[in-house]
Amino acid sequence: MRFMSPHLSQPEIDGYSAPYRSLPIATKASVFRFGHIVPVTPRFALHGLRQTRMWKLLEGLCGPRHFDNLSQQARLAKRGEEVRQSWRACLGKDDPDVAVVFGEQDPLLKLYKDILVDCIHPAHIVEWAPQGIWLSGGGHYPMEEKAADISLLIEKLASQ
Repeated sequence: MRFMSPHLSQPEIDGYSAPYRSLPIATKASVFRFGHIVPVTPRFALHGLRQTRMWKLLEGLCGPRHFDNLSQQARLAKRGEEVRQSWRACLGKDDPDVAVVFGEQDPLLKLYKDILVDCIHPAHIVEWAPQGIWLSGGGHYPMEEKAADISLLIEKLASQ
């Protein structure tokens, strides 16, 4: 949280994690635990190495709980691929239009907006923002940081 929105106060960060506070750490439901399972491990490790006999042997000898974060990353990476395939497909005329909006001050790589736009079939993307939109003054959470601007974009999207 501190990396994604360094301007947030500690009470605001506590508020984001409040719904998860009473859950056991093993549920991996909190914002802080999510940071440990975001798929940053290379795909060959998540999909290829995990299927080898050596990996299975190590997992068996060391215990699966020592590989928990990696297993979660693999599940997230697989789910991410499924979502990308769905958005790459040109579904039908009644499917929703999409506007990709990124905050200019988002600490993630600037390339992520282009990656997201490229993952979506052009038939789904709104004509008025074919390459997405950079929201001036927005960070990683533009709905909270620039709520009025986002509301106008939602209104524009809904009025089509």
